Amino acid sequence: MKKVVSLLMICLLVSVFCLGSDALAGKKKLTKAQLVGTEWEIEGTGKYYDCESGDYLGSMVGAVGLAVFEELDAVGTIAPMVVTFPGVIVGSSGIFTLDDYTLKANILRSTNGSIEITSPAPGADPGDIEDYSGAMESVLKFTKKGTFTGTVKYTNPDKDPCEANVIKFSGKMLDKFPPDE
Repeated sequence: MKKVVSLLMICLLVSVFCLGSDALAGKKKLTKAQLVGTEWEIEGTGKYYDCESGDYLGSMVGAVGLAVFEELDAVGTIAPMVVTFPGVIVGSSGIFTLDDYTLKANILRSTNGSIEITSPAPGADPGDIEDYSGAMESVLKFTKKGTFTGTVKYTNPDKDPCEANVIKFSGKMLDKFPPDE
């Protein structure tokens, strides 16, 4: 009798902890149809390095922003943010676009995109801090609970010195995923 009760308790614990979490989420695949049109609260932190020497050049800290996933592209805006290369610039805004993304096994990947960071802040030189379009390695990992984490990496050879950029993002969905169709 003790063995039966022990087995039932183990089964109950497994069902409560595994089924209630993402531990068995392998069967819960997010579809592109579910992702399209969803809005997300996002945050991002970027670090910039010299392409040749690897020296740290500065960073960017973004406030809360908004991202929208469409059929072909994902677009996010973060404003205001603080940029620290070569001096501190407050009140900048950034627009990130991931082009032609794919979604497989809850992982979004894109190899192309653009980023534009502008500084309209009083006292700062207005204009572009970063204006890049081209190859980007973007990977975002989603959960069915409506969160994601990921990175965007790209190299801007037009900057002097050449910059290698790594931006880490996290996001939380503002609504719920629509049901599977």
